Order: sequence, then structure tokens, then C-alpha cells
Amino acid sequence: MEAGGQQLDASPPREAQVAFACATSGIQHHCFTGPLPHDVLAAASPASGSKFPSPTR
Repeated sequence: MEAGGQQLDASPPREAQVAFACATSGIQHHCFTGPLPHDVLAAASPASGSKFPSPTR
């Protein structure tokens, strides 16, 4: 496994419960579990010294 994958595995689990209106099925409820988008971007960012800035919170 690559270093980025290890960083995501070490990230604390996050959970978000969402509800949204579906045009054909009415209100839908879902629970999403996993890393935050920032955690994914941070793990995927190039090594330090890159010309691209790291994502910020």
C-alpha cells in the first residue's frame, strides 16, 4: 500500500447523515462513512517542495 493509502487508513472515521429530495422517490436518507474530502486531498498531494499549495481547512 502506498503512503497516501496508509494516511487515509489512519484518518479518524467520519460519518455524515444526509437527506435529500429525489424527483422520483421522494425524500432519501443516506449515511456516508469515510475520510473527509480534505483528508483525501492531503493524502494525494505531491511531496513537500511542490509548486502547488497544500489544501487548507
